[in-house]
Amino acid sequence: MVGQAIDIDIYLRRLRLEVNQLPVLASMIADEPPDIRDVWHWQWDRLMGHLSVLCEYRRANLLSAAQERQFADLMGRLDSARPELQALGMCIPEGAGTRLLAVEMTTRESIGV
Repeated sequence: MVGQAIDIDIYLRRLRLEVNQLPVLASMIADEPPDIRDVWHWQWDRLMGHLSVLCEYRRANLLSAAQERQFADLMGRLDSARPELQALGMCIPEGAGTRLLAVEMTTRESIGV
């Protein structure tokens, strides 16, 4: 069940901007003192909260075709970055990634949705 209404495009934009900066941010955060890393982790967790909401909206079929393509691109890029993110102590919500996306798309196609 989808909770509060959100602006899907804003959430996608926030995620895209952060994902585009991942290589730079990952190299910077490794050298930061613990208090700075804590702030970045808090910001990351908030961003992953946005991702979880987008996943709910996607499961409810509330994304347009263009938003679906942006979402799929973000999931692929996050999935590719998963090892580096985990090494930094960052997490991606369970169920978010291209493997889940591929299973959902295959299921939709096989049932004609």
